[in-house]
Amino acid sequence: EAQKPRGGERPVKRVLILAGQSNAGGHTFLSFLPDAAGKISPSRVSEMALGYNNIRIMYSVNPYSTAPHRSEDFVPVKLGQGRSDQCLGPEAGLAEYLNKTYPGEEFYIIKCASGGTRLQSSWNPENSGQSKNLYDEMLSFTSTALNKLTSDGSTAEIVAFLWMQGESDTNKDLTYYSPDF
Repeated sequence: EAQKPRGGERPVKRVLILAGQSNAGGHTFLSFLPDAAGKISPSRVSEMALGYNNIRIMYSVNPYSTAPHRSEDFVPVKLGQGRSDQCLGPEAGLAEYLNKTYPGEEFYIIKCASGGTRLQSSWNPENSGQSKNLYDEMLSFTSTALNKLTSDGSTAEIVAFLWMQGESDTNKDLTYYSPDF
């Protein structure tokens, strides 16, 4: 369930925070798997569909949309945890990698993502407290998830923060765009 404690220490649960825009949310439809080029084999798809019991996720995708997709507790990472249950996000490949690289070890992913959002407004800490601020949502959701992980007396250690950019910030007409940047 966690890293082995030393002596009388409490177990440490390793946490990865996955946040970002549409690419973090997961927009790849499950119907695209396996692909025609054979890069994702049917056996690999089956493994991802069954899930990884040692890699668990609690997710909130598009929290302010009319159709948010979220879990209320940690569940095994598997296909269908993207923007809908018909999509996959980067957590599927991440879980596959962690499972193969660290067999038998446990990891916890906290995912907060929303497509069609901008860093300057939606994710800006300076806009904290404003309606529908995803920075605030990420902090709140992460806090809730960490509390769930530590409710058994264990501790949680954030070992990675992964940001996945979307395309909403690629518009050159934005006031903060600088060609010299």
